[in-house]
Amino acid sequence: MLAGLAYLLFLPDNPVKAAWLTEQERDTIRRDITDSEAAAAVQGQLFTAGAVFSSLRIWLLCLAYMTGTIALYAVSFWMPTLIQQFGIAKGDYLMIGLLAMIPWGIMAVGQVFWARHSDYTGERRWHSFGGYVIAAAGFVLLAFRAMDENFGLLALTLITTGLGFSIVTFWPIAHRYLPGLAAATGIALINSMGGVGGYIGPTLIGWMGIRMDGSVSPAFVLLAGITLVGGMILLGASREGKQ
Repeated sequence: MLAGLAYLLFLPDNPVKAAWLTEQERDTIRRDITDSEAAAAVQGQLFTAGAVFSSLRIWLLCLAYMTGTIALYAVSFWMPTLIQQFGIAKGDYLMIGLLAMIPWGIMAVGQVFWARHSDYTGERRWHSFGGYVIAAAGFVLLAFRAMDENFGLLALTLITTGLGFSIVTFWPIAHRYLPGLAAATGIALINSMGGVGGYIGPTLIGWMGIRMDGSVSPAFVLLAGITLVGGMILLGASREGKQ
């Protein structure tokens, strides 16, 4: 909240008020903003909060993003427990933590290369969809080989890396349709739906584990389906011509 107040007080509303910019830099940024808004109007992008809330495309992007957070938070919250099931002692928190670093570390490095390749090719939709597919494959593998250390770590790595790939190329897609003032509303709406997914994912595994007498394999199969459906929704939502 304090950071929010600091932004409100000290962050300039536009380039004209940015004291650290030279006059030439202000002019350059003003022209860039004007050109991008003109291009956005031609491409049918959204400019107002009302347009964001009434856009089917944005709601589909919200749903696609939420499926990703359902999967991501599910594996985030349950990863230490899953790793402990490889046969590691319950009190050996250091080993559990070190093994948990592997999927997230590979994801962090992989995201950089995935994003660079997306920038190089200029393609976003299939890069993001590919991440969903990789994560879904990881969930399927985890459903059947969760107790095996090697396959279990591979599955967790596929899940984290795939979801990392999808997220890092998701936001450029969303920003394409949210220029100017609409960006604040659209980004907040998508993130809010993502927060809902953050509750659903971990709860889903726990609930299904209780219902299935401790077996969470069906939950992983369901998460694989949710992830794959999310990727398909993203493909549809980012198709040109949809409003």
